[in-house]
Amino acid sequence: MLSSNPTLFIVGAGRVGTALACGFRSVGAPILGIWSRSRESARDASGASGVACYAAAPPDVLLDCDCIILAVSDGAIQKTAQLLVDTGLVGKKHVLLHCSGSLSAAQAFGKVTKEVFAVGTFHPLRAISKGTKDWSSTVFGIEGDAGATEVGTRLAKSLGGSAMPLKSEQMAAYHAGASMASNLVAALLSVACDSLTEAGLERTQALGALASLAASGVEQIKTNGLPGGLTGPIRRGDVETVERHLGSLQDSSQPIYRALAQVTLAMARELGEAPQAALDRIQTLLEG
Repeated sequence: MLSSNPTLFIVGAGRVGTALACGFRSVGAPILGIWSRSRESARDASGASGVACYAAAPPDVLLDCDCIILAVSDGAIQKTAQLLVDTGLVGKKHVLLHCSGSLSAAQAFGKVTKEVFAVGTFHPLRAISKGTKDWSSTVFGIEGDAGATEVGTRLAKSLGGSAMPLKSEQMAAYHAGASMASNLVAALLSVACDSLTEAGLERTQALGALASLAASGVEQIKTNGLPGGLTGPIRRGDVETVERHLGSLQDSSQPIYRALAQVTLAMARELGEAPQAALDRIQTLLEG
């Protein structure tokens, strides 16, 4: 494990496993293969990544690997790791990493932890497709045994990304925050699209416009931080606009708007730019 370029093997030929294989191969990392129980998935992953893929039984090439990344569902991590150990191909020389963001390495691997060199978490904070090759600037949540976190950090840097060190007790909160910033943004955009389509816009056009707006808002936040990157009527203390918003929204969207606007209001108060009397009036509106 002192090698500057640990040899890799990926277990799982789904979206994450295939994308990681593409990424590691594109930066010249020594990746020896991907294994999937499904021959079709293995074939697809090989075609997308250019990495040798194996199906059915785990291959003997596992003996030559330093690090094995398990890109499988949360519930399958321990079972799959135990299967690999039971073959005799994986043991005390190996570091095992999993890609789940909600489980610590100890939770994910369970009793397998004692049968390998080290276990860790290697969770990419980004939206992923099977064709993802460029991992530059990606932050990886890294947690686990010292040997595994060292390898995980090295792998993140080899992809052009960076490591976010985590403790086991932080994993659930970390993943909840990640889900809000990614998965729940999709839900929020869906609700926003509903509002525009109810006003008569075509949904595809509405989504394209709102997705671009959301991307520009994120860039503003990246540049100016929070609350400095906040924009919009609540930052300005524009009571009349907020009142019009509330009057236009359907009952199903009202609770979402009010809850998020309360958070926005707290940031506006922190900025201190708008008149406090105006922000107080907005508070009253939001409380309904």
